[in-house]
Amino acid sequence: MKNLSDLLNESAYSTAKIIFPALSGPAWVSILTGQGVGTHGFLNSFFYDKDMKVKINNPDEVIEEHFYEAISKLGEKIFLMDVPFSTSKNIPGDFLDSYFSNKSKDELIVPPNLVEKFVSIKNYVNYKKKSKNINDYLRSFKDIVLSNGQIIKDVVNSKEYGFMFFQITVADWIQHKALVDIKHNRNTQKAQISREVLCELDKLIGWIKSQ
Repeated sequence: MKNLSDLLNESAYSTAKIIFPALSGPAWVSILTGQGVGTHGFLNSFFYDKDMKVKINNPDEVIEEHFYEAISKLGEKIFLMDVPFSTSKNIPGDFLDSYFSNKSKDELIVPPNLVEKFVSIKNYVNYKKKSKNINDYLRSFKDIVLSNGQIIKDVVNSKEYGFMFFQITVADWIQHKALVDIKHNRNTQKAQISREVLCELDKLIGWIKSQ
C-alpha cells in the first residue's frame, strides 16, 4: 500500500496508548472524546438484554464532547462517514451512520435529503455482506471500497466542508480474517483476494492525497 505508506511518512502521527478494556467500543469513544473509560463510561459495544439477545449500546449516552463537535463550534462545516460508536446529535450535519449504529436504515443519513446532493450515498454500505464462503465474503469488500469511495470523492470534490472524517471499515474486517496469511506472505486465496481489496483501497488513498 504505497500511498498509505507515503501518507504516513509525509504526515504527523503517533502510536496510540491502549485503553482498558481493550475493546473496539471503548477505544473508539476514547479516540473521539480524548477521555478514558473511567470518564466516558462506555465499557463495551454491546450488552445482553433480559432475553439474552445481543443489543448495541447507545452512543447517545456518551455526554463528553467529541472532537468533531469542538470543530463544529469553530464554525466549520462537518461531514462524517461511518464514525464508530458516534452520533450527530450535537452537530447540524452531515452524517452517514456507522456499522455499529443502533438506528434503523431510515435514520442512517442525516439529514435525509443529503442523498439529493450526493446521489452516490444511495449506494452507501455500512454493513457486512453475509456469505457462507470466506472468499466470497472478502470479494464483497471491493464493492464496498468502490461504492463508499465514490461518496468520498463526491464529498471532497464539493469543497463544502471544513472537516471530513471517512472510514472504510473493510480494512479492519480484512485483518480479522486474513491478517496472519498476509503478514506471513502466504499465497492462499483469501490472502490474494484481500491484497486486491487493499490495493483498491490504496488507490482511493492516492486519489485523496492528490486533492
